[in-house]
Amino acid sequence: MNEANLIRWCGPLFGVVMLLAGGRTMAQVQPCDSLGATLAHEPDTVDLGVLLSVELPPQAEPVGIVFWYFADGSVQTSLGGELHHQFPGAGVQPVCAALSVVDNQQLDTCSLFVCGLVDVQEPHCPGVDPEFTVVVSGDTVEFIDQTTAFSGASVVGLAWDLGDGATAIGSAPQHVFTTPGPHEVCLTVSAVDSTQQPCTSTVCHWYYSGPVDPPCEDVLTVSFDHAVLPNGQVALWSTSLTSGMTGEHLWDLGDGTQATGPFALHSYPFGGLVQICLSVSVSGPLFTDSCTATTCSWIDLTGLLGVEEPEAAQSLRARPNPAGERITVELPLGINSGHLQLVDLLGRPHLDVAVHGERQDLVVSGVPTGAYLLVFRNGGVMMSTRIMVAH
Repeated sequence: MNEANLIRWCGPLFGVVMLLAGGRTMAQVQPCDSLGATLAHEPDTVDLGVLLSVELPPQAEPVGIVFWYFADGSVQTSLGGELHHQFPGAGVQPVCAALSVVDNQQLDTCSLFVCGLVDVQEPHCPGVDPEFTVVVSGDTVEFIDQTTAFSGASVVGLAWDLGDGATAIGSAPQHVFTTPGPHEVCLTVSAVDSTQQPCTSTVCHWYYSGPVDPPCEDVLTVSFDHAVLPNGQVALWSTSLTSGMTGEHLWDLGDGTQATGPFALHSYPFGGLVQICLSVSVSGPLFTDSCTATTCSWIDLTGLLGVEEPEAAQSLRARPNPAGERITVELPLGINSGHLQLVDLLGRPHLDVAVHGERQDLVVSGVPTGAYLLVFRNGGVMMSTRIMVAH
């Protein structure tokens, strides 16, 4: 897996998604293993909006509903392989899509699960391209505006954040840095865009000053986040700050395997706690060699990744699936008490109830649409089943 290819894998799609494809549910459809599908994206016309699409070869086409999974645990659906999505903020965001695909060349239907990293850009002005260059003379740094306006847009103001707490206005401010870099310098252009509406656009570049080979912790902060996906795999993505330098990512996945790149997907054959570590190495004008830092975090896989369960676990039933307003849960014969949790993709419980009797009704009208794991526990007995809530 690497950033250049985004991230793609075709595996057994989660049985929770009950999409009809040629008379079979998706859980019964063979996984796509040779289509070479990718997740593409391009900015939408709305601020922080992105048009997401699954790109398939000419002989393949999506069929039925496509389920889209986001890092905040939300799920959206679309007909066809495209979705307009409004992200809550700028930055690199992992996105996954699950769909059924008709392969006209093989004359068959297969299930596809495809993921990618989406770079969500800050809002911008149509017809305005903000840019600047840097000229250094001794200790003085001059920042020179090179913004272009076209299609009837016009610039009305320039504001600078110089990265060390200082600000400036104008087309060519000068500044002397009194603290070591790197400094992220940002130019915000106020303009009237090509539709004659007021707007702002921002561009940022890193300026390096100060000693060579500074302490690693001054320029590199390593961190990552994760989500447990509906097919039982764990998605991991770097949220590290590299001060504008290119970072090389190495994952220790805690089970003797490794992965590279800012995004990794992995299946674990066991439950319980696993320690995952991410090491990031950066190199650039501040270093004669490179700088490396590592962070580790414990992730609880219990109940979320197909943990081995007692034989009776196969008798846990929840219907209807997909569910709308209510779910009826039936326990195996002889088990009539315990605890039920409805857990989302990030492991967050949305319902938590005590069970008394072999049948329990759960009201899910207030639970957001999406894929969930229904987990039952009673002492050493644990049962789980995957369900979809679709209002």
